[in-house]
Amino acid sequence: MTHPRTDKRQRLPCRHAGPIGMAVVAAALVFPTVALAEDPMLLIDRDGFILRAHLQAGINAVAEQNLFWNYADIFAPDADFDSDSDWLEGYLMPGLSFTQQVGAGLAIYGKISAVASGTIGIDAFAVGNTGRLTLEEGYLGIRSEDDGSDPAFDLSLGPREFKAGTGMLIANGGTSGFERGALKLGPRKAWEDAPLPGSMPARVRHRLLPRCQ
Repeated sequence: MTHPRTDKRQRLPCRHAGPIGMAVVAAALVFPTVALAEDPMLLIDRDGFILRAHLQAGINAVAEQNLFWNYADIFAPDADFDSDSDWLEGYLMPGLSFTQQVGAGLAIYGKISAVASGTIGIDAFAVGNTGRLTLEEGYLGIRSEDDGSDPAFDLSLGPREFKAGTGMLIANGGTSGFERGALKLGPRKAWEDAPLPGSMPARVRHRLLPRCQ
């Protein structure tokens, strides 16, 4: 006699918890998706046009002793080179990039960025209290979108970063330090003249070697 009543009391909470449980599961699925979709650097994403902001910055405090193994005191004592040095360096690199779909499987893209860098104090090469503002990337290109077809292509013109393979041999086309400052941070990596035609049969890209700046 008590079994039906007990079963009834056990089923009632289940009926009330069902919608609540479904709401909790739905929220768990929706809110992570919304959080992942939020991108403060994505300015416009509409009708095949994407505009994105970029920002890099760095600051570095350096203290060096016995620079170059103190060889200056041995081989060039008259040079008066200080083998102990400390300095502060930093850089700021803002930029904008865009992609515009122009047809079936084609996109026009580009990017522009600049680097402001400097050093306070005297660095390891006896240069300091200096800095420069220079163009980093400024290129325009056209490419085929990756839809699984073969071959694909990618053609761009203008200064831009380029890394061959893993970058062990070819990766950095820019120079920092000296009058530009930021010797250790080395924020400049773009190649000055970078016509980069590329084809990607079997997902292997072939490109011309750009010229460093």
